[in-house]
Amino acid sequence: MNLSGSEHEKLCDAIISAYPSETKVKMMVRHKLGEDLAAIAGGENLKEVVFNLMEWAKSHGKLGQLIKSAHESNPGNQELKDIYNQLFTNFFNYAGIEFDNCPISNEQWSNLHGIISKIHLELLAQVCRITLQNIDKDKDILGNYPELIQLNRIDELKHILLQKCTHNDKNIPTIVEFAKRLAKEKEVGESQQNKLNQWVENIAKELNITLPTYSEAISPTILQSYLMITVCPTLKIAKKFYLQAELIRDYLANDANQRPMKLELNQESAKVECSFEEIADTIHQFIILAKTEHIKQYKHYLTVEIFLPLQLLGRSIDLEEIPIGIDDEKRPIGNEYRFFVRFLERFTNNNGQYVTQLSLRWDELAKWVQKIPSQTELQNKTELQNKIYHISKVDDCNWNEIEVELDTEEKLGVRMTCCLPEADLDKKKLFIAVLRGGVPIALWTRSNKLPNIEKEFDELLKIECFQPDFSSLIESVWKLRKKAHAKKDKENYLGYNLGFLCDNPNRVPFHLMLQNQSLMDTGT
Repeated sequence: MNLSGSEHEKLCDAIISAYPSETKVKMMVRHKLGEDLAAIAGGENLKEVVFNLMEWAKSHGKLGQLIKSAHESNPGNQELKDIYNQLFTNFFNYAGIEFDNCPISNEQWSNLHGIISKIHLELLAQVCRITLQNIDKDKDILGNYPELIQLNRIDELKHILLQKCTHNDKNIPTIVEFAKRLAKEKEVGESQQNKLNQWVENIAKELNITLPTYSEAISPTILQSYLMITVCPTLKIAKKFYLQAELIRDYLANDANQRPMKLELNQESAKVECSFEEIADTIHQFIILAKTEHIKQYKHYLTVEIFLPLQLLGRSIDLEEIPIGIDDEKRPIGNEYRFFVRFLERFTNNNGQYVTQLSLRWDELAKWVQKIPSQTELQNKTELQNKIYHISKVDDCNWNEIEVELDTEEKLGVRMTCCLPEADLDKKKLFIAVLRGGVPIALWTRSNKLPNIEKEFDELLKIECFQPDFSSLIESVWKLRKKAHAKKDKENYLGYNLGFLCDNPNRVPFHLMLQNQSLMDTGT
């Protein structure tokens, strides 16, 4: 904790004001810090004693503890209260932690947050586990830090590294060791590795510490792969569709060199023709192919994205059942896999205008996420409410007007606490409004009889879910669905009735990329 010259002088005067004799200072130090004042800070007069006490506290990483102790022992002293509030309260209220022995500043945390918010939470959790295990090898890490079993928010990581375990056994801030280890991981990507190394270098210089060398690699991480399935209506036969699939294995959000691989169920064509009723079975065949031929690691997540035409977007494909490999047992796709739908027309219509609009909105999302650490919880909550367009009823909606508002107000999402319109024409108009409004996500319910629907949507659409790539939101929807499907009265839960659309302009099948569509065989 570094103080400016004027802050140091104000703090010294404030302590003297609160404890106007050496005896009172001695009592406070003994009672609150468990130290003998004469042994740690001598001096010819009270000012020298207090000055030396502050120097001792600073050199031992206990300056924050000293200030808190002095304030708690004499909360009525206005000078000490003022300096206490000025130096610490605002920052630590924002950070959501107590300030005892906190190793870094608000600005330093904000800079680090901007870097790690682009990294998958599972990798952050794993690097954190390794960091903590190297501090105390006999400690039950997951028992003492259960948040790391399934890390849901970066705030939980912040709480661990800035409050629960602030320094390692070499008195180096744990968060610095964590960042240094994270920078060793190739999965992070070269750009983020450079930013992490620069952050660590700046902190080490500010704190005047020398960092040891850490091992290059950690145990294998849980990898993330995306199975992207396109459903295109055929023009030959009514109510028939062509399905084709591509897989991005070991996905990295910042890796521009990643290319999806084509999956083929037969050698004659990459496309499979089927009816709507056969779509779930075909999806399952692609999943089997992906898992048996291309994803063989045990620690591997598979997310299924299905690109649907407008006419199918309102259909409950997540409820379609697929085999689970035990006798004839079947379970809904949305229960078995992280599953959501995407706009086919966003990537095939209007000469790329819709996907360009989505990309611009995606950039706005990234800028907004960067501001999150520097704002208060109330500011973030208010901004989030403004970013989401809420529809509570669909009767007599002016969809053209909604489309314009989604576009001009740069909304990031649409949440519908009511069912989709019954009429196919109105349903189509709704999704066209979302498409043309450039909105990346939309969530809706298939039941108007659910209790506490507003609260459940608020719980789902938290600020942490709007990290890059919406990975936290995808995970939250999947968990909500699994919990609902496990209930006997599952129809009464949002997870069973939840429709979820989520579009990422940076993750697109090769054959849907605008420059490649002229090469496609449309099947007509």
